[in-house]
Amino acid sequence: MKKFIGILLFSVFLVNPFYASADIIGDVQLTETAGNPTGTFYFKSFDTVNSTGIYSVYLDYGAVIGGQAYEAFCVEDAWSLSGSNWYTLLEVNSDLSDNSLDPTKYEKAAYIAETYYLTKKAAAQIAIWELMFDSTADLTSGNFYVSYVSSTILEDANEIVADLASIPANASTNWILAVNPTVKAKEAITVMSSQNYLVRKSVPEPTQMLLFGTALIGLAGVGRKRFLK
Repeated sequence: MKKFIGILLFSVFLVNPFYASADIIGDVQLTETAGNPTGTFYFKSFDTVNSTGIYSVYLDYGAVIGGQAYEAFCVEDAWSLSGSNWYTLLEVNSDLSDNSLDPTKYEKAAYIAETYYLTKKAAAQIAIWELMFDSTADLTSGNFYVSYVSSTILEDANEIVADLASIPANASTNWILAVNPTVKAKEAITVMSSQNYLVRKSVPEPTQMLLFGTALIGLAGVGRKRFLK
């Protein structure tokens, strides 16, 4: 039994050498999915692309990891990548500052995602964009605003945006942050490279899955030795 415990501890050391910071979970291949409803919005970062910065975009995002579909929200004003790409998964907490991000924004965005992903997902996506890209809680002007969206979604979005100031910044959530390009501990996350996402936390963590597999192999070896004796 002592030998088996030693094997597990050694496995932990092998899996985690590059992820010493608690905020890094690991790297996975992620494919974005997106669909209706849609809306037309202004993104200041896209001004240089077509001089207006106004684009029609989807409001219902998802992420496919390991063949499994998960709920997701876009948190980056950048173009999405086609196909499957490598992303680093990070915990949404104060450690995001180690990667040059503002933890408060992502914690609030994760809170919005958890509160509304089942009932008002499109409106929540708009509110998250307002939170991430603008300095004011106003969907009619600024670095991000609504050009057109259905009246029902807009009404719901305005209600969520009106509550941004009261959303707790350190609330416990079930969401993690997926970023591309991949990063390591304390490495700055590149902004405006590809869309980053909040993904619901049912995503299997690579480290945990590897350790689980190692544990099963170890148990099988122990059982085999006992059977032979």
